[in-house]
Amino acid sequence: MVEVFDLTFNGIRETSKKIFKALMHARTPYFSKPFIYTLIVSAIIIFVSLTYGASRGNQVEIEVANQTLTEVETMASESTWFSIFINNVGMSLVTFIPLLGTAWMIIYVQYNTGWYLGAIAKAYNVDYIMATSIILTSIVGLIEYSAYIIALGESMFLVYSATQGEFKERLIQHSWKSIIIVVSLLFIGGVVEAFLLERL
Repeated sequence: MVEVFDLTFNGIRETSKKIFKALMHARTPYFSKPFIYTLIVSAIIIFVSLTYGASRGNQVEIEVANQTLTEVETMASESTWFSIFINNVGMSLVTFIPLLGTAWMIIYVQYNTGWYLGAIAKAYNVDYIMATSIILTSIVGLIEYSAYIIALGESMFLVYSATQGEFKERLIQHSWKSIIIVVSLLFIGGVVEAFLLERL
């Protein structure tokens, strides 16, 4: 006898529970040792790219640094939690694309962010390493950079999974978890950042 799908509310709910249960009991855990190692490498890469960008931005003329500071202050005054959230989520979702997303996050996003940090540090006449460290260890920095590290880590781990013949398994069973974690962190980060900006 052919099974008829139950399209009632209860039927859909029970089917969703079964799917969720199956996903949560994957053959390999989400935080496997290789993925943890990848997250560590991701954090190092992001820090290096950010710091290098800051070192380059710190070398601009003082006039350019002051102009950059003015532009950033203007953008900050016009930002809302939603605009911050959408901007950060957009950058992070692109990062999930294997290879392309890795290059995007390292070469474009983090380098440019670092460049702005370096230029602003010069405008304020403070050490760019100190400025970068303050940003990374602030409450907003900890939240948002945790999300970026996971996004980049997942992107790189998908490449690793492909070399192990486990790309499909990782993509279906675990990548969605990384996306949910990243989006959630960036939502919290956007709200906190907007809250703090309003009080500057």
